[in-house]
Order: sequence, then C-alpha cells, then structure tokens
Amino acid sequence: MDTMTSPHSFLVASAGVGFAMRAMEEKSFAIMRPPGHHAYPDKASGFCLFNAIAVVAQSLVNEGKKVLIFDFDGHLGDGTEAIFYNTDQVLFWSLHQYPAFPGNGYIDEIGIGKGKGYSINVPLPAGSGDDIFLKAVQEFMPIAEQFKPDVVAVSAGFDAHLYDLLLGLRVTGSTYYKIGAMLKERFEHVFALLEGGYNLEYMPKASITS
Repeated sequence: MDTMTSPHSFLVASAGVGFAMRAMEEKSFAIMRPPGHHAYPDKASGFCLFNAIAVVAQSLVNEGKKVLIFDFDGHLGDGTEAIFYNTDQVLFWSLHQYPAFPGNGYIDEIGIGKGKGYSINVPLPAGSGDDIFLKAVQEFMPIAEQFKPDVVAVSAGFDAHLYDLLLGLRVTGSTYYKIGAMLKERFEHVFALLEGGYNLEYMPKASITS
C-alpha cells in the first residue's frame, strides 16, 4: 500500500480540490498536500487521494473549453493521463523519468479513440539534467501551442530536482524558472498545482523559481 490515510485525510484532500479551483480562477500556484496526479476516479494511488487537476480540467471541459495539462513531475501522472486518454478536449503532456513508478508513460502511449494523439509522453532516462529537460520542453512546446488551449494547467512536481533522491533526474532551479517563463510568455491563462517533491530544503526554492 503506497497511500496512507488518517482521520483527517478526506477533509484535507477535499479542501485541496477547492484550492485548485481557486488557483485556476486566480491564475496562481496552489501549494498543497496531498498531491493528486496519480489518483484515479475510483482509487487512490502514489500518495494521491483526489486528482485535483483532473477535477478542475473536467469542469473547464464541461464549459466547452480546451485544456492543456503539462506535468513536469519526475513521475508520470498516470491517473491524470488515464482520465483524459479518450478525449480531444484535453492535451496531456508529461516529462518524466522512465523506467520509474508507476511503470508506464512510454512514447507509444498516445491516447485512444477521440483522444488518439492527445497524450504526449516524453520519457527521460535517469541522469537527465537541465539541458535534456529543457530541450524536451522546447521541442514539444509547438504542439502545445498548436492545440490552442483556453487554459493551461500545470502539474508542478519537483522530484526531478538534482537533490531529490527519490528519482535519478538532475534538474536545477534555473530550469524550473525557464519553464515557467516559457509558459507565461505563450499562454494567457496558466495556473499550477504542487505535485511531487520530497526534499524539504530544495523543493520550496524550486517552487519559488518556477
């Protein structure tokens, strides 16, 4: 079992969904726990109880809007991807270490049905640093722009950081800053939610730079 709970977990996770909605409305960054991108509609997973970014994205789709979900957490947001795997109203784009938890997220996983071509997985080998991470963002950004989203939702996880030992990626704060700047330059409505990140010294610094 990888997702522990307490008597207060439901209340805290529910509040997180509310914070996520507010972040979307205010175009801000919600620093929240627990994270959400591994959670499925019918089950918790990977420390995640409710998939807040998926809830917000679906509410926007229900209003007729197109949503780009950009997940730069070091792990694939498998719950988020699965939820939108069969729709063309959400473009899911993930950079993540591969192989690593949850075990999927290879380049041939591109969606099904109406969603075919609307899941973009960019698997990176352990040891990938700023140059590779940033190059991957630059190479795939034109696809995100071509999609012309009404809203950009960012799953901002920082476990790809050089000093986060849960994974083997080697990204530094300067790259997170550059990614944030690129998104804000290209899209008018951007908001972000905190996902992974387990080095309590460096994660706050990386969050601020992004």
